[in-house]
Amino acid sequence: MSFSSVCRTGITALTIVLALSATNASATRVSHVESNTVANGAGSYTYNFTLFNDSHLFNGEGCGGNTVTVGVVSDPSDCLLHRITDWSLPYFADSTITNVRSPITNFAGQIVASWDYGIETIGVANATTGYNGEAPTWLDPADPFYFGPSSPFSSVTQILRWYTIDVCGDGCFRLLNPGQSLAGFSFVSTYAAAAAPYDAGWRDERLRSGDPDFPVGAIPNSPSVNAPNNKVPLPAPLALLCLGLALVIRRVRQN
Repeated sequence: MSFSSVCRTGITALTIVLALSATNASATRVSHVESNTVANGAGSYTYNFTLFNDSHLFNGEGCGGNTVTVGVVSDPSDCLLHRITDWSLPYFADSTITNVRSPITNFAGQIVASWDYGIETIGVANATTGYNGEAPTWLDPADPFYFGPSSPFSSVTQILRWYTIDVCGDGCFRLLNPGQSLAGFSFVSTYAAAAAPYDAGWRDERLRSGDPDFPVGAIPNSPSVNAPNNKVPLPAPLALLCLGLALVIRRVRQN
C-alpha cells in the first residue's frame, strides 16, 4: 500500500476518533465507506462499497448507552437523527457506469431491494427519489474534503446517489443505525479507480462529507477525472496533516 493510501486511511481513522471525542455530552454523526475494485478482464471493473455508520450515542441519549442494539431503542427520536438515509459520490457522464446495484433485504420471507439509486443533477429536486437538490458538501471551500478550485469534484454537476426505500409500502425503511454497516452497493465501469469524496445523508440533518478515497478508490478514472488540469490532490487541511504524519513516520524509522 502506498504512503498516500496509508495517509488517507490514517486520516479517516483519526477523523472518526476526533469526532467521537469532541464531546461527551452529545452524539456525533460520523460515517465512512470502504470499497474494493475487481478487475473483470477485457477492460471491465466492478466497484463494491460498504457503508458504515460510525456515530456514537452517549449515555442518556437512548439506544442503550454507548452501544446500539438494533431494535432496542429507548428514545427513538435520537436514534432516528443518527441514522443514515442516503449517500452519494460524484458522477461524470463519461464514467461508463452501468449495472448499478443496491442492497437487498429479507422482508416477509422474500428477498427485496431495500435501497435504490438515482443519477441526480445538483440543485434540481427529484420528488421520485426524494433528492432535495442539496449541493454536496465537498463543493464548499470550507469543507475538509474540498479538493480545490481546479479539481473535477469542485465543478461536478451530477451525483450517483443511493437512498433507502419503503420495502413494505407502509414506512418500512432500511435506515442504517449507529454501529451498523451495509454492503451491496456496486456498479461496473470500463475505467479503473480514482480517489473521490462522498457525502452521507442523515435524518433531519444536512449532508456530511467523508474520506476521500473510501479508502483505496471510489469512482472511475474517466477523462473528466483524469484530465491534465484536473489532478486530484489531497484536500489542503488533510495535506498538512499528512505532512505531519510523514514527519512522525520518518522520526520513528530513524530511531
